[in-house]
This record gives sequence, C-alpha cells and structure tokens, in this order.
Amino acid sequence: MNRGLKRKRWPMVLSLLLVFQLLLTGTTRASESKSKPRIVTADLTAILKSKLRDGANVLAAEVHQGSAGSSDLYWDMKLVANPDDSDSGGNPRSGKPTAIALTYFDDPKTSMAFAWYTPEKITGTQLQIVEASKLNGNSFPSTGVQTYQGTSQVISVYLTLADKSNNKSTSFSSHKAIADGLKPGTAYAYRLGDGTAGNWSEIGTFTTEPASDNGFTFLYTTDSQAKTQADYTIWKNTVQQGIQKFPDTKFIVNTGDLVDNGDVEEQWMWLLNEPKDILSRIPLMPILGNHETQNYNNFAYHFHLPNKSQTDATPEGSVYAFDYGPAHFMVFNTQYSGSSDPVFKKQVEWLRKEVAKTDKKWKIVLFHKSIYSVASHSGSRDVKFFREHLAPLFDELGIDAVLSGHDHTYTRSYQMYAGQPQEVAEDGEGHVLNPKGTVYFVGNTAGPKFYKPKAQDFPYAAVSGQPKKQMFTGVTVQDDTLTFQAYTTTKGGSTERYDAYSIKKTAAKPSKVENAKATLTADGQVKLTWNAPGTGPAVEGYRIYEQNNRLGPNWTAKVRHADGTASYSYTVATKNLSPSYRFVIKAVSGRLNSDPVVTEYAAGK
Repeated sequence: MNRGLKRKRWPMVLSLLLVFQLLLTGTTRASESKSKPRIVTADLTAILKSKLRDGANVLAAEVHQGSAGSSDLYWDMKLVANPDDSDSGGNPRSGKPTAIALTYFDDPKTSMAFAWYTPEKITGTQLQIVEASKLNGNSFPSTGVQTYQGTSQVISVYLTLADKSNNKSTSFSSHKAIADGLKPGTAYAYRLGDGTAGNWSEIGTFTTEPASDNGFTFLYTTDSQAKTQADYTIWKNTVQQGIQKFPDTKFIVNTGDLVDNGDVEEQWMWLLNEPKDILSRIPLMPILGNHETQNYNNFAYHFHLPNKSQTDATPEGSVYAFDYGPAHFMVFNTQYSGSSDPVFKKQVEWLRKEVAKTDKKWKIVLFHKSIYSVASHSGSRDVKFFREHLAPLFDELGIDAVLSGHDHTYTRSYQMYAGQPQEVAEDGEGHVLNPKGTVYFVGNTAGPKFYKPKAQDFPYAAVSGQPKKQMFTGVTVQDDTLTFQAYTTTKGGSTERYDAYSIKKTAAKPSKVENAKATLTADGQVKLTWNAPGTGPAVEGYRIYEQNNRLGPNWTAKVRHADGTASYSYTVATKNLSPSYRFVIKAVSGRLNSDPVVTEYAAGK
C-alpha cells in the first residue's frame, strides 16, 4: 500500500483560502503502459459545494489501479471554479487578457505587434499606447493616448492533456493588434482589452528600436518544452537569468519546441505567463518546432507574426523575416523536408529573395532542427537532408550564423563551408577575422529536457557537451562584430559562462553596377544588361530580383562574375509583357551586397 501527501493553495470566489490535503491510499496497479497512461478526470464541484468551509479543508481520495505490473501513480488537482486573472494555467473567467506576447511584425523602429487571449465572449480588440513618460503613476493619462483597433477570432482548443484524451474542447478569443506610427528609440506604455474599463490588462512597457543601426544584444534560447507548470518555472528562470546577465536585451529568440504538446493550451499559457514580467516588455520571436508542428494552429493563435513569405508553410507566421540594427533575421520552418516537398522548395526560393533584398551586413538564419549537432537527432533522416541541401545554400547566400535547437545539447560548429571546417585567423582581441563559411549553434535547452551526446567523433563540432544545466546565449551584433556568449544556469544555482565566440567582418561592400538597362528583344522577351563596377572590392556575382513579385513569388536570378568581363546580360523567361517590371540588380562580394540599382521595363515601350 502506497501513501502520498500533497498540499496546494487555491483562490476561491468568496475569498476562501483552502488547503487541500490529498491522501492517496489503496493498491497501486497499472492497466496501461507508461507511454499511454490511463487518464481519468472527475468534477467534484457538486459533491464539495456544501462541504467546504473557511480555513483549512482536508480531502481524502482512494485510488485503485488494475494490474500489479506497475507502482506508478500520478495525481493532479485543479480548482477551475474561479481562478484569478493572473493564473498561468490560463482559463480566464474575467475579460482581462492573458498569455500576452509581443513580436515584431513590421519595422521595430516604428511598430510593435501584440497577441493575447480572453474568454470566448470578449471579442472586442483594442490596444492603447502612450509614451511612458506621460503615465500618471500606474494610470493611463486622459490625453496623448493612441488607440488601435485589432482583430479577434473565436478558437476551439484543448486546454489540458486530459481534455485532448477525452476530445473536450474549450473556446477562447484570440486577439491581435499592431501599434504603428511610433517614434524610434522611445519607451512606450500600453494596455490591452476590449475598451471596457474592467477588462484592461495591466500596463506594460516596451521600447522601439533606435533610429540608427547601432549595436544591440538579443537572447537566444531553445527547447523550453515541458508538460507541467513547475517545469515552466525552469524556462522562467532561464529567461530571468539571461536578462540579468544581458540587461540590454532587445528581444528573445526561442528556436522551437516552445511547448511539449503544441495543441494543449495550458502549456502555452505556462510558457507565456510564467515569465510574463519579462515577456510583457521584451518581444519573444518564436520559431516553430516539431512539438508545435505544421498541423496545429496554436502557434499562430499566440503570436502576431508576418505571413508574407508566400511559401504555403503552416501554421501562418512560421516563415518570416525581420531586421534589427545591422542584422537581417530569417526564420525557416524545418517541418518540411525532402527534394520533392513543394513547401521546402518555396522556402529555399524565399531565402534567396530575402538575401537578395537585404542591405544588412549580418545575415542570421533561425530554425529548429539543427544541421550540425552531436546527439541522437544528428543521424535523423530529415537532419541529414538539411545538412545535404541547406548547408550548400547557406554557403551560396553568405549566411553568417545559424541558430537552432532540437538536439538538446550544446554545439558550436567550426566555420563550415562545402561541408568542411575552415581554417580561421584571429585578431589581437580574439575575434575570428573575416572567416569563410557559416557557424552553427545548438543552444542545449532552456527547459527540463537534456539529451546525451553520442559516443562518436563529430568533425564539425568545435565545442560540444551536455552540462546538465539549462542554457542561454547572449548575442551581441555590432557593425563589425558578431559575438556569442553561452551560459549555463539552474534554479537556485550559479550562472556560469560555458562558451564564447566572436566574428569580426572588415570587408567593404562592393560598388554598384553601372549602366543597367531593361530592353525588349526581337523575339519579345525582356533583356537586362549592365556593366561591372569600375571600382571597389572584387565582385563574385550579381543578384537580381523583381520588386513587385510580377514574375511569381520570390523570383530571383544569379549571374556569375567572370574576371576580365565588363558587360553582362540576363534574359528574363517571360512572354507576359503587359505589366511593368522593376528589376533590382546588386553586385555581390563575399557576404555583402552592393547598393541596389533599379531598371524598369514599362509595358508598351
């Protein structure tokens, strides 16, 4: 006979403070396997309504299992009659927002996007913004407030694993809004609601990106996934320690497996509400992992992200890009793989278009399934596919760094090019100077789950290991340096630096192409011609794209440079001459694009 004891405190609607002391007695016998436990739920509302009193209440429960094959018994109790508005379990009964998430949708200098949940009946979506300096203590002023109307949708989701097992859904309203027209480098206060006095959120704050592309720091985390609220306090601690170590963090990246069950809402609530004091002021830029998957929409319900990639990736917003400072970030959805997968191929074309368009010095890719890792997933079929197909693409595109997760260990690769580690040189300050290739990171885990490195040699791994501690990495981006500082941390333990790496890029971007023209050929096609730059760094090639997507989503072309050749041309494969086309041509040198040169073909001329 096994006995267990558990104490919890719960808020009640009549301001009762109840202490539930659960005494479990009986024979503990399992009739289901460990991987597929039997889940039983019971609603005790009617039974207990007349029994509870002010003060301490003791409840006893006797549980019997059905076979002698196991002694495992799991017990969970929740009071859902009237949880308070801040309950991170996320079953709000008032109209106040919960699970608030800030993200970048447009320009971080002038806008901020918001997403939140309310009960199903609250469908109004309003966002109010005011410069933080104009707050009246903890109250919004009556003047100077900008009000934005957003959108909402009623969604039906599983709240718990037990609900999923029993096919029981709960409805919420998912809200989204964007504040735009803001001033760069300005601290703002905001509140979210439906415009009703009692339904406003607590006042939060955020700061827009400065007008100049100065250096900045962001926090890189991964794999916060967990099944219990207690385990999401581990994620909370990781973020807290990361912000304490890097207090000027502008945003937080989580490279996937944010939750363990992507279609179970309470896990999303714990993810966002446990560290809400941080996430209410610092944007969280999420990346889709295999535990969120392309089959559930919860990721899209919780984050307001741009859906402009035209790749058909799901859920919406799982493929997106944004700029901050001198860096361009590209988020790739690794739930699609295989040479015949149309979404994978569209994402490849999208990456080419993003690199062709950007004028930023640093190019960083974010995705979940790591190409170069040292644990069990290193040999997975989809990972091998990505290693074979994405690594050469990143060589072509001049990607500086790839941040990923999935394999729950720490790995920093060598500078990788053509599948091989590259020799590097350091300057007097320890920066790797103008390296060839891309550096790849796997950030271990920000949650409770660790993997053991495989007992074999990984020639691409410069640093790897499993410290059995949560980890975060502060990434500092400046005009000429990209620096990574990885730390271990534990709840109640010390935070120590585990690894550091820095790249310095001193190369100059190439000069612009000259004499660019778009003309109509005798057989009715558009021909682009231009001359190589007459001065500046050596040119390796030319990237071309059409500004208005009139040649199809994410169309680009690349032309190689030939030493000694001054004149170049490219014939566009189209017979549709009715629209006008605006072609952008850029010279490429190393990892850098030149300034753009635009040439236009006007229909009928």
